[in-house]
Amino acid sequence: MKQFFRIFIPILLLLLLGYAAYHIWNQEKTVKKNEKLTAQYKQQLEDEQLDKERLARDLNEYADQNLILRDSVKILRRQVAGLRKQLSEKVETIAQNEARINSMRSKMSGLENEIATLRNRPTTTTADANKLKELENQRFALDKQIGDLFMKNQELEQENSQLVVQLVEKEKKRDAVQGELDKTKNELAGATGEGEYSVEGSEGILVNINAIEAEFGRVEALTKKGKPARSTRKWQDTEIQFDLIYPNIDNLSNQNFSLQLIDEDTGEALSPRESNKGAFDAKGVEFAFTGNPVKVKFVNYQDKQNMGTNYTARLFFIDATGKEIPLASAVAPVVFKR
Repeated sequence: MKQFFRIFIPILLLLLLGYAAYHIWNQEKTVKKNEKLTAQYKQQLEDEQLDKERLARDLNEYADQNLILRDSVKILRRQVAGLRKQLSEKVETIAQNEARINSMRSKMSGLENEIATLRNRPTTTTADANKLKELENQRFALDKQIGDLFMKNQELEQENSQLVVQLVEKEKKRDAVQGELDKTKNELAGATGEGEYSVEGSEGILVNINAIEAEFGRVEALTKKGKPARSTRKWQDTEIQFDLIYPNIDNLSNQNFSLQLIDEDTGEALSPRESNKGAFDAKGVEFAFTGNPVKVKFVNYQDKQNMGTNYTARLFFIDATGKEIPLASAVAPVVFKR
């Protein structure tokens, strides 16, 4: 028996020392892992703060640009209206002068007939000579008036030509500034989620992002066997069903979307993948809208024991360039069995 204890006790001590060493090593590993997670979380918080500051700067910049461009458009519109008024007034004056010239020419024709009649008489009396002189003076004065009006119309025509050039330039500038204003309005709407935010989707169709809503009927976490999951530990599938709501729902037909599951604690997307297919780069399940209701099965066999428990389903619109744009009114929490 003594010999047994002499052998057993050293072995037991070695086992205890080994367990203690393993326990210390495991604790150190846990501490390092926690430190790494803490550093990552701290970095994420810093990144989120930078994003918020950047968004605030962008909003202020868009708002300032919007005010400047709006004032510029108002000024240009007034200038265009002023030029059009001047052009209209000059055209009207030219028309009035043309009417006066035609009237004077008719009167001139009458004077010339009278003058010709007097000159063609066989004998001319003193009265005829005086009358002829008077008619000649009237014709001369009338001819001068016609010439003055003609020259005036020539000047007005030249001024009108210059006004037309100015008007075309002002209208081009106005349209360009209006385009910039519409662009900043669109960017501001995209940043704030308020107002019309139009982007080009598939087939060149413009879609107002801020008008798209999703009414979720089901966002349920399931186990591998398809039963409701109580926690993330056994969560492997997610069944999602929703209806898209839009003023003209036909315009969303064949438009592309991405449904993503987001860990709200970290802001990271949970990649949809099967156990033997590593689609690690995919952020969500992409689909083309063909009508309501929309049903999506989100498969993910990733170990979630050390992951967060606060998940949401978020819908993104995919524009013509492939950019994913989040839809503010298309978010729902992932539901676990209670």
